Amino acid sequence: MSRPFIHDDFLLGSKTARELYHGHASAQPIIDFHNHLPPALIAANHRFADLHEIWLAGDHYKWRAMRTNGIPERMVTDSRSFLSFPRHEYFRRVFCDLIGREVESGSLPDDPGLLGVMVSEICFGNARDFLGMSSR
Repeated sequence: MSRPFIHDDFLLGSKTARELYHGHASAQPIIDFHNHLPPALIAANHRFADLHEIWLAGDHYKWRAMRTNGIPERMVTDSRSFLSFPRHEYFRRVFCDLIGREVESGSLPDDPGLLGVMVSEICFGNARDFLGMSSR
């Protein structure tokens, strides 16, 4: 029986990427205090329509990473889509895959403990500390 196109390891092209995603990134809440939002929206306490508008709508760096990994354009920039949550799921997978590729190329050490901490801190820890949130 063949595996479905969308599966647990979708977009995770290496063992390291799978370990980082399933062991660290997938369970992290999505908080991104470094963003590309217009300061006027933040100052005006703009009410965003959804998570996509806040986290991905204006961040061309995240768009490039997603496009490079084959995410369809409608999942990258189409704000009319009702599929906002899957965009974040795709981005976390792409992020772990990028790190996995760096490990395979020798640019990052093959140290699951170190990489797991790095992924957790980038996905959640930095924002948690900056915002003064308690650990869960």
